[in-house]
Order: sequence, then structure tokens, then C-alpha cells
Amino acid sequence: MSDDYDPDDPLTWGGIEWTHSNGGYRVEHIYWNDFALYGELNLSDCTQLVGLFCEDNFLTAIDVSHNTELKSLEFACNRLTEIDVSNNLNLKTLTCYYNRLTALDVTANTQLEHLSCSLNELTGLDVSNNIYLEHLSFDENQISEINLSNNPALEELFCYKNQLTGLDLSNNTLLMNFSCWGNLLTELDLRNCPNLLADSIVAEGNGFIGCSFYYDYDTYLVSPTLGENGSFLGWYDTDGNLLSTDWSFDILDCPVTDFVAKFTSNGDAPQNDGDVDGDGVATIADAILVARNVLGLMELSETQIIHGDIDGNGETSVADAILIARMALGVI
Repeated sequence: MSDDYDPDDPLTWGGIEWTHSNGGYRVEHIYWNDFALYGELNLSDCTQLVGLFCEDNFLTAIDVSHNTELKSLEFACNRLTEIDVSNNLNLKTLTCYYNRLTALDVTANTQLEHLSCSLNELTGLDVSNNIYLEHLSFDENQISEINLSNNPALEELFCYKNQLTGLDLSNNTLLMNFSCWGNLLTELDLRNCPNLLADSIVAEGNGFIGCSFYYDYDTYLVSPTLGENGSFLGWYDTDGNLLSTDWSFDILDCPVTDFVAKFTSNGDAPQNDGDVDGDGVATIADAILVARNVLGLMELSETQIIHGDIDGNGETSVADAILIARMALGVI
């Protein structure tokens, strides 16, 4: 509270904005960010409350069930495991990232425009009733599916590091900032999202794809996620031409709009994994073997050529030797 705090004088209560109505003062906004608050916060008597801001505390519960005028609720970086916002029908902003929420029901909050619930323990999220939603971030949860077909106003979507296996963005034509890396996605159709530059991103082999597109910063990165025992080969166009071996590839000035991430995996059959000498791992020695073969200094067996043919074009090349060297150095 403020230094001149007087419990009998509400105007000395720190972090409070008041409104004058019905012959008296009513709490309209509470700004208690980083106030070292512990335990439960009950605001039942603050019936005119419009905004609550109590981030960076140690709260375990917040009761806003009687705050029907509430439009902004921001309690990020606390310790809540649940929150009931079913009576907050005027809510436009809900910021609750970095808590311990295992469920979040926003189906009654039809006026919601901004929802940030990242870094929780959510396994599902229903935003089908939130048709005015412009910003949605639920990154670093455990969500495996999300329906965004009823969110045509969505401009920002951050859903990286979840368990998503599919993502339909066909109705999200206004999307400008979008990040979805670290999921289990094998394809993305972005043809209806003109601000994102790419039309499609596809994974071939033992791996997954993702991206980080930031319109505001002119940054458009595509990035892979390895499957079990997989190796990343590079980014290709749909004709099989290598575009880049960079793990995160900025496509801003790229002449194509369809991108393929190619992966290999270790298995019983010969794979394009860079292990030319058969010792179980790609090393600099393997890169040298491929280079010597390309220069005509030595012959490789058919199996060795398959292992050394990283880009999958049917023969070894200098590009393959470079890719194997990068694999050995842990660059890709």
C-alpha cells in the first residue's frame, strides 16, 4: 500500500483508482502488480470494478464472480490452479500466463479480444464463442488441438511448444504475427493468410515443421522439429531444390512460397544419414569420405552412397559433404 496508508481513508489506498457514483466512491481499477501479495484475493464487494491488474505476485486464488463490470483481468505470474470468469460477460482482456491453470473456460466471455494463457498446464482450450478475439497466445501448454474457425478477427496467434498435430487457419485471413514451432505439425496450409508470405510448409521424413512469422518486425522464420532418431537435411522447394540448410530459415526474400523440410532417420535399411563408414554416427571422417568420392579419389559402395547422399538426389556431392560436416559439428 502507499506510504501514507490510512485504513479509514480509501483515498490513501495505493494502486486504487476510484469512481464517484451514487453519492460515494467506488473502486474502478486496481493496480497491484508486484505487490508481494500472497494467498486468496476476494473482490466480491468491488461491484464497479472495471480493471484488475495483479501480476507478479504469489496469489493462489482470485474471486471475481461478483465483478460483472470487469473488462480487464490480468494476473500473470502467480500461482493459480483455476479461475472462474463465467460471470464476467464484459471481459475484453484476460492475461493469465505463467500460472498453474489446468483448465480455462472462456465460452461465456463472448466480448473477449485478448487472451494470453501461455505457460500453464492446459490440455484443451475452446475459443469457438470468442468471435472478436484478436490476440491468442497459449504457447508452452499441452494442447493437442484447437478450433479457430470462429475467430476471423484473429491477428496474432502464438501456440508454440504444445502437442498440436494439425492447425486449420483457413478462416484466419487477418493473421499477421504467428508462431507455432515445437509442435507435431507435418503440414501448414497458409494460402488464406496473405500477411504470412508462405503458402505452405510441409515435412518429409521423420520430423515436424513450424514457423515464427512477425509482420511487425519483418521476420519470417521457418523451423524444423526432429522426430525420434531423425536428422534435418534442409529446406527445399517443391521441385526438390535445396533452399537452405539453416535450422531457422528466414524466407523474407525467398523467391518461392512453398517450403519442404526434409528429414532422415536411422533404421534397419540404409538411410541418408551421413554415416558412411558405418560406425553409427555422422562424423567429419564421413564428410571426408564423401568429398574424396566426389573428387574421384575413392569409390564408395552402393550402401555407402545411400548413407552419404544427404540431399536425396541419388548421388554424392560437395553439398552432401558439407551437410555431413555440419551434422557432425551439431550445427544441424
